[in-house]
Formats: sequence, C-alpha cells, structure tokens
Amino acid sequence: MTEPDRSASLARRLVPAAVLGGASVLFVMALDRPAATEDLATGTVVDELGAPPATTDDAAVPSTSPSTTTPRRSTPSTSTPSAPSTTVPATPTCSGEERTGPSVTTKFGPVQVAATISDDGTICAVDTVRWPDDDRKSSSINQRALPTLEQRAVQAQSAQINAVSGATVTSRAFVQSLQALLDG
Repeated sequence: MTEPDRSASLARRLVPAAVLGGASVLFVMALDRPAATEDLATGTVVDELGAPPATTDDAAVPSTSPSTTTPRRSTPSTSTPSAPSTTVPATPTCSGEERTGPSVTTKFGPVQVAATISDDGTICAVDTVRWPDDDRKSSSINQRALPTLEQRAVQAQSAQINAVSGATVTSRAFVQSLQALLDG
C-alpha cells in the first residue's frame, strides 16, 4: 500500500482559503467608500444617488464666543502642525479685512478659523488657525479635511458647506467658527 500524498492534501486546503481571503479583502475595499455627505448648515444627509435628504439628529453643540478682529496666527497654539493649512483665494484681486472667529472646543481639541472678508462681503480666503493635531490620527484626518473645508467655504461664499467624510467633528467646529466670524 502506498501512503497518501499529504502535501497535495494540504495544498487543496490552503489554496482555496487564500483565494477566498484575498477576494474578501478586495470586496471590503470596494465597499469602503462614503455613501453620503452631510450639509452642516442644515443638518441634512444627501446620498450620492440623489435620494431625498433625511434629517440628522442635532447633537449638543459646543458654545462659541463672539468673533474678534485679530491678526491671524500661522500655526496652532497647541503644537507644531504636521499639515500646512491652505488658503484658497476666490479671485486674484480680492482683498479685505482679516477676521478671526472664535475657538470652538471639540472632544479632539479646539478649531478656530480666520478669513479675509472684502468690503462687499466676499470671502476672499479662509484659513484654519487652530485644529486638533495632538495625535497621529487627528493630524492625518485634519491634513486631508481642512484644505477641503477651506476651499468649500470660499467656493460657497458662506459657512453652509458639506462635512468632510471621516472628519465630522472637525467639520462641524469649522462651520461654527466660520459662521460666528461671518455673523460678527
């Protein structure tokens, strides 16, 4: 009698397991995309297919202080940022008064926005002067989210902008600081 080939039996077990594992990883990666964006000003969620908006639960909102007109700081006061903030001009000739909004405290840290507002009310530029960056994850999230929020605010010419997926807390605080700056 011959003994059965044990290596062939092992290969018949491992190959299908490896193929299924790889297929599972690819499947999860394909499905790991944001399904909706949130309009922070109205609190509505709009999916990518254009389905009717659904209202979201308004959570407790951190309090803000009135805005003040102060020179803009180029770095946050908590620590040195790993992500430079970006200023997006609306037009090449837009200039005006620089104003700083209140610092809005979140569970991850403070967020504070500054903007250049022209005499006619045009938002020339928006810059985030304070943001959570105490840990690697917050720094990574804000490195991606803040330039997007700043650009959206200049394009919208208001604080009524959509949140950045994965940075909802920072997005809400950004909008609060910017809205207080515009109201003040």
